[in-house]
Amino acid sequence: MIISALVISSNPTEMQERRFQNFAETIGLGGRDKTTLRREMNRLYEVLTPIETQLQSTRLGRDALPLIEASRSLRVESYHSLVAALSEGGAKRLRKYVEEQKRNMFIGGGRPGTVPR
Repeated sequence: MIISALVISSNPTEMQERRFQNFAETIGLGGRDKTTLRREMNRLYEVLTPIETQLQSTRLGRDALPLIEASRSLRVESYHSLVAALSEGGAKRLRKYVEEQKRNMFIGGGRPGTVPR
């Protein structure tokens, strides 16, 4: 799910383009891998946008569950497709980045570093 925060249209805004470039540089992706990442993020944008739009107009609850599941499935599928399409080095760097992000993720109440009671 971390990678799906980067979905961009094929005609990105200047800010989206900057964010994409920064992300690719942070991971350390080269030319071919950067092109592969862009292509997959464009594809994911195209398939997620209608679902996300529909989700925003749907009441939370049972009506939203199929949309949430479809969105989640597409994101997971996209990640696996991306890892398979990248070079060996690019895939390794992407997996390492995702693992680092997951380790640093904080979910829950309270302050980071504290255990909620």
